[in-house]
Amino acid sequence: MIASQTSNTEQQLRLQVNMAANSFNTALINYNAAVSQVASSEKYYNDELRLYKEGIALYIELLDAQNQLVSAKLQANISLYDTLIKQAEIERANASFIIQ
Repeated sequence: MIASQTSNTEQQLRLQVNMAANSFNTALINYNAAVSQVASSEKYYNDELRLYKEGIALYIELLDAQNQLVSAKLQANISLYDTLIKQAEIERANASFIIQ
């Protein structure tokens, strides 16, 4: 009975580690996508700023580009912290993995 409970507990802990690793991988993919979005938003903002300085773009278009850039940067920071949280979950799950 003790061997069965030990085996069951080991399986649960392995499952917890696997789930934490999968969550981390998903968070990392989301973070990389957010970083890519920041780069795209920066390019768009710089293009709109240049057009505004040349008198081609309206001020509201420049504000929209700036808003998109700020939103993308905020989302990237949120994604970064989510990734760090998922990494901590993996570390916590691994710390309780050894059963003697």
